[in-house]
Amino acid sequence: MKNLIILVVEDDNLSRFILTTFFEKSSATVHEAAHGKEAIEMLRLYPEINIITLDLNMPIMDGYDFLKDVQNSGIAKGAKIFITSAAPRYEFEQVCNSMGINGNVIVDYFEKPYDIANIVDTITAA
Repeated sequence: MKNLIILVVEDDNLSRFILTTFFEKSSATVHEAAHGKEAIEMLRLYPEINIITLDLNMPIMDGYDFLKDVQNSGIAKGAKIFITSAAPRYEFEQVCNSMGINGNVIVDYFEKPYDIANIVDTITAA
């Protein structure tokens, strides 16, 4: 995982800790955000971020509003986004369609509880 600069966007402390710890042990540089608004700020501070893992249900700014903001501003241009959520994928797709979010920015979708090994394999292959 060298050369990967990952932003973990997750409001649940334990989930964020698990993802962050695993990515750091795999030699990735990891930044963290507890909600979408904080994630936007992290992208401004660290424009070199090239991978984003994104929870959908968060306080202050949820994952959907984050995606809409990213789409409209272009702030995460070139970053690959991976959804990590308890929401079923079909629900995610319906909400994105209703909000006008372009699903092309999403590389993959991991439904909780997720398999860490699967996430790592997918991210390293992306």
